Amino acid sequence: MMTINGIPTTDKNIIAIYNLLLNATLENPIRTSYLKAATGLNERTIRDRINRLVFDYGIPAGTTRTQNAGYFIAKTEEELKAIYLPILAQGKEELRRVNKLKENFTNWNKEEQ
Repeated sequence: MMTINGIPTTDKNIIAIYNLLLNATLENPIRTSYLKAATGLNERTIRDRINRLVFDYGIPAGTTRTQNAGYFIAKTEEELKAIYLPILAQGKEELRRVNKLKENFTNWNKEEQ
């Protein structure tokens, strides 16, 4: 089977997204609207394909949550941190919420009995 950086060439959508992201940078990311227009895919499918690049093909692709938001492949440590630090912060906040919900449920349940 033919591949490009380990990605099967039969998956045209992932190859198209990968090729677009190759030239993107932290300073000049590819916006979702551009990916939608270039691929004809909806936003959810684009996110799914980028997740496949990360999880299935080992590509350090992601997005930032800044005013200049968009997708790119991290080529430096700085770019990698720009992708993962917001995800890490969100994960910590989500875990804090889960723990508080469990605590609230336990306390609320006791009060109701």
